[in-house]
Amino acid sequence: MSEISLKQLSEQWKSIDENTRERFYEEKLFPAIKNVVVSREQSNYPKPYTHLILPVGFSPEPLILSILILRPTKVYFLYTHDSGKYLDRIVSESGLMISQIDKDEILETNVPEIYQKVKAIYKKWGKPSRIAVDISGGKKSMVGGCALAGSLIGAHLFYVDSKFLPTLRKPEPGSEKLVILANPYDVFGDLKLERAKDLYSQLDYVGAQRILSELQEQTSTPELYVSRVLLCEAYSAWDDWKIDLALEKMHQTILHIERYALASPSTPLNDRIIRLKPQLLILEKLQQALKIINDSNNDIKILTAPELYLAMMATLQTGAMRQEQKGKFDVAALLWYRLIELMGQQRLSTYGIRTSQPDYSGTPSELLDKYQSAHIKLFKGSKPEQLPSPISLLSGYLLLSGLEDQLVKDLKLAEIRGKVDARDKGIFAHGFKPLQQREYDDFKSMAQRILEAFRKTEGNNSSYWSNCQFIEML
Repeated sequence: MSEISLKQLSEQWKSIDENTRERFYEEKLFPAIKNVVVSREQSNYPKPYTHLILPVGFSPEPLILSILILRPTKVYFLYTHDSGKYLDRIVSESGLMISQIDKDEILETNVPEIYQKVKAIYKKWGKPSRIAVDISGGKKSMVGGCALAGSLIGAHLFYVDSKFLPTLRKPEPGSEKLVILANPYDVFGDLKLERAKDLYSQLDYVGAQRILSELQEQTSTPELYVSRVLLCEAYSAWDDWKIDLALEKMHQTILHIERYALASPSTPLNDRIIRLKPQLLILEKLQQALKIINDSNNDIKILTAPELYLAMMATLQTGAMRQEQKGKFDVAALLWYRLIELMGQQRLSTYGIRTSQPDYSGTPSELLDKYQSAHIKLFKGSKPEQLPSPISLLSGYLLLSGLEDQLVKDLKLAEIRGKVDARDKGIFAHGFKPLQQREYDDFKSMAQRILEAFRKTEGNNSSYWSNCQFIEML
């Protein structure tokens, strides 16, 4: 059937009596439309779709065209009590066999049921990749439900478009064309991405990763999201001190950025890779430190290797700042406390003193007298008979005072004790109430002064502290 013959039949159809027009359309005109439109539209979709989902309304012709153009091996019909009468014609004219058909009757207004039905047939079919949903038929609720479900399972969405003739209530014969619609996640993905960015900026890496993973799975451009997902996973693991996982995810993040950047220099996070690579090195040092502890429990080996203990200290300090930003003052104070303790441990290690099992044989003979004097001054009580074992945070700083260490030269031990005692009243220490912001600010201020004094003993090591600061924006 040629376009000319179709046009002639079309003119005849338009001019005949209204009582015979519908029968003429079905018996003579639509077969000609099929021949012309299917032949033309199939050239746009040379590769058949294996599976097709169709909501059935009261116009069977668009669905017949869709089946003939897409050539599926399996078709699923969602129909209502009223639209089910058109199934026989659709099946007959599209040349389907019974074995190719699945179908369910639904209530047209029950969108959750539609979603569940589509999800169920998708699983029954074995989650095919070459799947389409045609939303040409059915009422708005059916179309909306199928479109939403289709986008969630990664189906391509189609619609038979045409030039509609209002007076005849039919398309202009031959104007029918099969249109592939934009994935709703592609259209509205920017809104979800902005939400993910907001969560990320609030340091909610898990929440951001959840949204980004959804976008990665459902949109046609997963490369826009995969490196962002991995970075969120890396940072979340790093904050939880799951260092092996953080290192793995950071490594994958960099690999994906570099791979996609070969095709497009504007790929997400490509401009941040200069900051991510040093962070990968920090994570490698942290992994090395934790391996030493797990294998030999030799903390001295860590405390005498600047690249190891500085990576740990910088992670504690920047982690405390992130917890503070989230309003988690007790958790932040816990990290500051561990940093203060770690700085004291490191300085003691320079004298060969290990806090868990101290050996004082290499220390000055007058250390006990100096320690006793400092202890009495700080605690206003009886003097200890021997040097501490094991060594607590405060005992460690008293020992450093007795050793006249550079770290404590300008520090006030009474202030350290007071702030530590206040922190110990928090629910994450030994107390029963959350730490208030004023109490936290005082503790943090003291910790920062100790950190400043410690950094002076180390020389230029600013890169460790800056490299542990997470990038601020996705």
